[in-house]
Amino acid sequence: MRRDRVENIIKVVKFIQQSKSTYFREISRNLGLNLRITKEILDYIEPFLTREPVGNNLGMNLPNLPVIIRLKEDFSWDKLEKHIQDTERGEKLIKKIKEMER
Repeated sequence: MRRDRVENIIKVVKFIQQSKSTYFREISRNLGLNLRITKEILDYIEPFLTREPVGNNLGMNLPNLPVIIRLKEDFSWDKLEKHIQDTERGEKLIKKIKEMER
């Protein structure tokens, strides 16, 4: 994984950790990240996130309101590091398999 991608993942996680609850565009705007990059990072760290639509606590489904993003209570930097390492190994393994198919 590229170093700048890992640095952006760390920035996003730290931002979410400090803000306690935030939403997609706020992360992108505050960190100066492109919306596409922010979405890719949030998708990548999905196992560590909880997402809750704003209207849920009111018992309503309001699709145009932001979705609140928080880190799960059991989040740890060690788990994130292992996730990155496992993903990296998986990418290398897939690459090797594709090379063997040629």
